[in-house]
Amino acid sequence: MNTNKFKNLYPLALCVLLLAATANARAQFFVGISAGQSKAGLNGGDISSQLLDLGFSSSSVSLSDKTTSYGLKLGYQFTPYVAVEGNYTDLGKYSYQANVQPPGSLNSELKVKGYGLDLVGTLPIVDKLSLLGRVGVQRMKTDGAFSGSGSIDLVTAGASQSSAAGKLGFGVQYELSKNLGLRLEVERFRKLGGSALGSAFDADNYSLGVLFKF
Repeated sequence: MNTNKFKNLYPLALCVLLLAATANARAQFFVGISAGQSKAGLNGGDISSQLLDLGFSSSSVSLSDKTTSYGLKLGYQFTPYVAVEGNYTDLGKYSYQANVQPPGSLNSELKVKGYGLDLVGTLPIVDKLSLLGRVGVQRMKTDGAFSGSGSIDLVTAGASQSSAAGKLGFGVQYELSKNLGLRLEVERFRKLGGSALGSAFDADNYSLGVLFKF
């Protein structure tokens, strides 16, 4: 067999092997945990309007729309700048109370959690510190529990609804060491809840997380 025609391919093959070896050296798995605060975009005016549409002469709404959140992440770093992450997020529990006329009250409690998949990019700005951005999809389940008194007569005491939507986030990442990092992030979760729970809403999650790389 004449091998001369393959000689010109040797440098190319060597470059491919070196690039593959470099990519594999940089690629690594990581896990992360985070905690923070989420804020729901619940609108007291919309809730009041819905109650007025049901025949109540007036209503006032008090919101508890900030709560503690938690998250878990499992990812794979393809390059120093690109990773894919699977995540679980518990946005916590929101609630509101609506007082109406004729005299009565409606109490609602909403718990939100779910799973997602994100593509994450990092851009170094100074030594060990990088900007971080993410885009992905999230499937969240909202569980609602309701109670009424006085003129509020509920048909059901609870409902659940799952929804899927795109998700965006940004933040900063600091490398404490080769295997340990910190993240400060804000993420927007969209179209939570839905018609079964009155209306859909968004929530912003602010978190501080730790990454363990291996």
